[in-house]
Amino acid sequence: MTKKKKILITVVVIIAILIVVFAVIIGHFVKSDLTMESNLTKEITEINLLIENNSKDTSSIDQRLNTINTSGDYVLVEKAAKRYLKDKKELFTSLYTTLDNTDKIEKVLTMENIKADAKNFTNTMTLLNTTGLELTNLREKYVNLTSEKTILSYLNKNLREDDYYKEYYLNGLMQDMTKNEEDLKAIDDLLDTVVDLKEIFNFLVTNQNNWNIENDKIIFSSEELYNTYKQLLTSISEETKTTNSI
Repeated sequence: MTKKKKILITVVVIIAILIVVFAVIIGHFVKSDLTMESNLTKEITEINLLIENNSKDTSSIDQRLNTINTSGDYVLVEKAAKRYLKDKKELFTSLYTTLDNTDKIEKVLTMENIKADAKNFTNTMTLLNTTGLELTNLREKYVNLTSEKTILSYLNKNLREDDYYKEYYLNGLMQDMTKNEEDLKAIDDLLDTVVDLKEIFNFLVTNQNNWNIENDKIIFSSEELYNTYKQLLTSISEETKTTNSI
């Protein structure tokens, strides 16, 4: 075997070894990245479910939101997702607080409340107006927060321009963050109920000289007024059934 041939074989062997080593290194990093993605997706999904289900373990959620477990560019992805979830947690806390106050809304038509607040229903109308305004604002914030544009805005600009990280962030990591029609329906149904209740009490205020309370019943001065009131009550009853079925 000539000296040239030996050198050529040696070079080929070295190149082959380098290729194998390079492939092993690449494989290691690919596997590491995939594992990191899987763990991050699992954690973000779990935290999101805790927030949406109104978990009372807020300290645990906060601790997880303030802990970074990834490395490399995934740190920026994780930080973006967790900044988003912090804002979502704040919004859902307000939303659940407002929705939990619906028991007050449900009691406005009780005879106890009507007797206590008749005939101008100042406290009742204040409650309905405040709740309606809160729900309208929360709905607007929810629609904005769950838009793809807003979700993407949390991600670092450089990563937004990287197709791989953008795809993973939007369609892998954050796919459950987009607008949920059931959440919107719950808000809209309650808003409709508030509107219907306001119509009832506006009717009672407008016609306050044409009704009185007798034996825990509202008695109107004419059948026409009674029928209008009855129709308004029927509408709110149907609305309440729809809301309670969610």
